[in-house]
Amino acid sequence: MSLPADWFSPSGSILAVAPMVGQCDLPFRTLTIAMGATIVYSEMLLASEFCKSDGEGEQYRRQAFGRIVMPEQKVNVQFASNDPGEFLEAALKAQELGAAAVDLNLGCPQRRAKEHHYGAYMTDRVDWQLCCDVISRASSNERLTIPVTVKIRLQKTLEETVEFATMLRNSGASLIAVHGRHRGSEDRRRDGSADLDAIAAVVDALKPFPVLTNGNVRSLEDVTNNLKYTKAAGIMVAEELLRDPALFARAGARADGEAEVPQRGVELVEEYCRVCESCGLKLDDGSRNGKNGNQIRGAAGEGEEDFERFSVWWTNAESVKGHLKNMLSLGTKGGSKGDLTSRRTFKKAEGADGAIHAFRRRFSINK
Repeated sequence: MSLPADWFSPSGSILAVAPMVGQCDLPFRTLTIAMGATIVYSEMLLASEFCKSDGEGEQYRRQAFGRIVMPEQKVNVQFASNDPGEFLEAALKAQELGAAAVDLNLGCPQRRAKEHHYGAYMTDRVDWQLCCDVISRASSNERLTIPVTVKIRLQKTLEETVEFATMLRNSGASLIAVHGRHRGSEDRRRDGSADLDAIAAVVDALKPFPVLTNGNVRSLEDVTNNLKYTKAAGIMVAEELLRDPALFARAGARADGEAEVPQRGVELVEEYCRVCESCGLKLDDGSRNGKNGNQIRGAAGEGEEDFERFSVWWTNAESVKGHLKNMLSLGTKGGSKGDLTSRRTFKKAEGADGAIHAFRRRFSINK
């Protein structure tokens, strides 16, 4: 299936926000789309839970997207799955909710993925056919009318990476994102620079099939340089977009061209806060007065109407505080020079709305 035209920026590149646990919430997705991103991946969800037709499945889907479901129509819903039937059913549920695409996660290197046999731990050669079966069953189903994509890491050798990617393409994937690092151990999965030469080799082997390059973006210039070096159809960015959600706009790829881009720091964070409020969600997610802000009331139904969830894995307070800290750090690490605020600013803030209030109080910003 060919990709929709609106996945491509005016410069001709796909500009993707990577899947990030707890940080691909509705306000952040909305902000990054407004700031030049052309497609936003959801956090990784479990297809086995998402596809259920009972109350548990409904609750899981609601925790992922709330009652206001993907109004921006730019969400590629990413699933962890090792079962072709469950992935297809989850994909169909996501399509009903307005997803722009569905993605198979074959890159997660966390211990949870190893224990349950998904993500990067489902990419040994013995499982390649299973991966292809998951893709082909979904992409060949007449009821599924949205693209099926896949995200992978490098295999043991370049030859194996190209072979695996080719198999996934031939199984019906519409796009492949390549993270230019190997699976490695859990504590070393991000060590070293991403191998852009390997990504470029995959791009060359599969052309004109669309491949996204993922890795090594730490500055504005890296977006252009990475695309130029790999000749990929687009780029996927994670952590640098957490620090600067307007990164793509600053790289000159924004659709509205002449519009002013918020400056990094306080101005950009205030824009995020306004988007949070404009989404119409009650930011009190039930974590007020809970231990470390992580307790969620109403999880079993009681008080459920009082709040919306931004994430299956995190409370709204965690998500919002995470964004505020990342955007205000300006790329520095905890409390170092250039940091506009410290972790203490939000330590006693109750709930997500409390975090926003603490930010505004700290910088004397009126609503």
